[in-house]
Amino acid sequence: MTARSATAWAAPASRLVEALKYDGWREIAPLLGRRLARAAGPRPDGTVLTAVPSPPDRLRRRGFNPAEEIAKGVAEGLEIPLVDALERPVAGARQVGLLPDARAANVGGAFRPRAGRTTRIRGRHVILVDDVLTTGATAVEASRVLLDSGASSVRILTFARAVPRRPGAPARAS
Repeated sequence: MTARSATAWAAPASRLVEALKYDGWREIAPLLGRRLARAAGPRPDGTVLTAVPSPPDRLRRRGFNPAEEIAKGVAEGLEIPLVDALERPVAGARQVGLLPDARAANVGGAFRPRAGRTTRIRGRHVILVDDVLTTGATAVEASRVLLDSGASSVRILTFARAVPRRPGAPARAS
């Protein structure tokens, strides 16, 4: 499993993602998706794209899944199909502010294959799209479900990636 990101989690990229997720600026998603498509790198023939699903409560509150909206722009830019392969039937605690071990425990078992969709990923290379890669806990768990469902490989593609601070370095504003 490999991961690529279009940019580091820092302003202005962090502000764009926050506007999409927390302020409902859905119109930003195609721009983020097209930018992310340029960072995707090579991909085998037959590659499909899927997005990390939002929990039902956040989907109802926002009215959309930010990762899926970004993935639509990536799919268009790469000219590959977007498959709704995963679902997240229940929400755990929000990942923001959790330490790495707590993040992994929080998303353990959170995803499952969407009924009737595994035939669209079986034997194929899957690019999993999300907005931000922090510790990788969400990406690892979602990838595990995709691989268990028959994907031949999974690559993670996120718009932004959190860059760990050096010990003793001052906190950055995001």
